Amino acid sequence: MTVKTDNLKLDFTIIRNQKIIELEQNLILDDTNSDLLLQLAQEHFDIGNYLRALNCFFKALSFEPENGRIWNKLAVVFIKLGNFSAAMNLSRIAYRLITQEQNAVSS
Repeated sequence: MTVKTDNLKLDFTIIRNQKIIELEQNLILDDTNSDLLLQLAQEHFDIGNYLRALNCFFKALSFEPENGRIWNKLAVVFIKLGNFSAAMNLSRIAYRLITQEQNAVSS
């Protein structure tokens, strides 16, 4: 049995695009849901839509400014975009926030 990778890639792209459309429709109903924003950002990131991912991560950050994991995801997007200076600064913020969170949990 042979499998054509082009067809699999096309099917995967259609599924991804449907997921993006579904997430965007859900965000119309609840545009303050940071979980939906993070899912949408990850979907865009996974298919290489880094600017759209960046936009979604920044919007999610506006609802959860102390979430170090979002800051870290932003750093990764900036790495993909080739802005290493911004990525380094964002990584430092992420590290500080994640460390504070871990210290608070262990206390």
